[in-house]
Amino acid sequence: MKGIYNLLLNKYFVDEIYDATVVNPIVKGSENFLWKIADNKLIDGFVNSTAAIVQDAGQKLRRIQTGIAQSYALIMVVGILLAIMWIILSV
Repeated sequence: MKGIYNLLLNKYFVDEIYDATVVNPIVKGSENFLWKIADNKLIDGFVNSTAAIVQDAGQKLRRIQTGIAQSYALIMVVGILLAIMWIILSV
């Protein structure tokens, strides 16, 4: 009667079978593919490369900004003149 008692006590081992056939493969697949490849390589790689591009652009743009208002005004005037010439020549 001990075998029947253990069978009923453990609910026909349904939870253990379910864990072995469904839960454990999903967990292992998640650890091996979703976490190591999809998260670490794809998502983190995209985010880190985007951050590196923004950082490089910021370092290059930092050289342009001098803090001298006259140079900013000169660049604005040159831009306005180029825009006016473009409008005149495109008509």
